[in-house]
Amino acid sequence: MNKLLIRICSLALAVLLVLPLVSSVMVGAQDITKQDIQEKMLEILYNNDEAGFVSCDFDGYVELRPKRHEGIDFAIGQGHDVCALIDGVVTNAGGDSLNTIAIYDEENDKTVIYLHTSSSVNIEVGDTVKVGQVIALEGSKGAKGAVHTHVEVRDGKQTKASYSSDYVLDNENPYEYWEKVLFEKKNETKAHARLPIPARKTNK
Repeated sequence: MNKLLIRICSLALAVLLVLPLVSSVMVGAQDITKQDIQEKMLEILYNNDEAGFVSCDFDGYVELRPKRHEGIDFAIGQGHDVCALIDGVVTNAGGDSLNTIAIYDEENDKTVIYLHTSSSVNIEVGDTVKVGQVIALEGSKGAKGAVHTHVEVRDGKQTKASYSSDYVLDNENPYEYWEKVLFEKKNETKAHARLPIPARKTNK
């Protein structure tokens, strides 16, 4: 009887010791905010240059114009390096009216699209790129406003940005995706590591 009681007490003590650790992990996961995600994206997109900022949030134009905003706009300055936010395969390497760069994330079946860069850098359709790799130079190609980089997430394997009708969004809110790929992967701490920059070639 005494042995059983000792075992029960030991088990109860073990549970009491483990519970705070589990709670801490759960709270930590829940504490990730939209601002945290934006800061992480800026850190990777502009290679830790603190001058970058969010110029328009997802759907941020809804009160300014009839068409909705399908992505997140980031800005830092003309000609600044723009880096890949995910590992993936290039499905569009620029050259169109918006200099569209598209990178497919096969694991999550999503495509991340970058618009308005002045040129792409040493990438071609079919290439595999890594997080932190320079893929373009910031610009304003096809944009009505200032220099910035539009980043959009689309379902499936895509080559172009989506087109929204008035008051209708084609894309889901992207923050759940960005939280998953930027904060939940084991190699997250290496996500913003600078990769060697290959010789550049531009597509105009």
